[in-house]
Amino acid sequence: MALDNAVKWGLVARNVTDLVSLPRAERYEARTLTTAQAKKLLEVARGSKVEALLIVALTTGMRWGGW
Repeated sequence: MALDNAVKWGLVARNVTDLVSLPRAERYEARTLTTAQAKKLLEVARGSKVEALLIVALTTGMRWGGW
């Protein structure tokens, strides 16, 4: 928008960003646990340090970032 304004005001001859081709977004297919897998995970984690974290993650749909 700033470059478009600069063109309008005569500060630059053209908006060079109009010449750029944007990269395509890669399709990502999420891998989710089945209900049976989630129950088994909680069963195995019962009493461990990460049990509460797993409960929150499974019930809120939390995802690992950066994958």
